[in-house]
Amino acid sequence: MKTATLVWMLVTAYCPCEKCCSRDACGLTATGVPAKGLIVAVDPRRVRLGSIVAVPGYGAALACDTGRLVKGGRLDVLLPTHEEAKAWGTRRLCVEVMTAEEWRWRCDMERRYNELVESGRKLMR
Repeated sequence: MKTATLVWMLVTAYCPCEKCCSRDACGLTATGVPAKGLIVAVDPRRVRLGSIVAVPGYGAALACDTGRLVKGGRLDVLLPTHEEAKAWGTRRLCVEVMTAEEWRWRCDMERRYNELVESGRKLMR
């Protein structure tokens, strides 16, 4: 299985308002997904739409939006309000990009590990 890719990116934030998304703001992302929850806007030439992107300080998000200013090594995280988006500012972060399959595998391994720990089994001697 392919491993996730680590990429340094300039990370900014946006919200679904007209100031951030222009007059065309309709509450949907470029792929038709409702603009709520953990979503990031990416340059599809750099990060494939549908990927999972783990952003420090934000979490693991679905790459399902694009933006006119999101080009190259830039990424936009979706926040619920304009004030929160402004407060996020601009950050240079190392993000992890993976496929949905890789993300499911990682979550499954984490779940199995937690089950072993909770059952009291020793993992090492």
